[in-house]
Amino acid sequence: MDKNLLGTNIVTQIGIIVKDIDEASKTFADFFGVLKPKWNWTDGYEKSHAEFSGKPSDARAKLAFFDMGQVLYIEP
Repeated sequence: MDKNLLGTNIVTQIGIIVKDIDEASKTFADFFGVLKPKWNWTDGYEKSHAEFSGKPSDARAKLAFFDMGQVLYIEP
């Protein structure tokens, strides 16, 4: 393949949706041998201007980030 879909072989961020951020963060931290990160809330509508079905939404999410450096994809 001459060019992959991303246009690069460097992965900078991967998002994973989970049901329980505390449990998932602990599991990933234990697996990678790193500290469990603190999670934080996304901004509310006043900053995010999030919409659902065309209407303002107060929906928010909890986010936790692991700084793993760059991940380089090398084709087999």
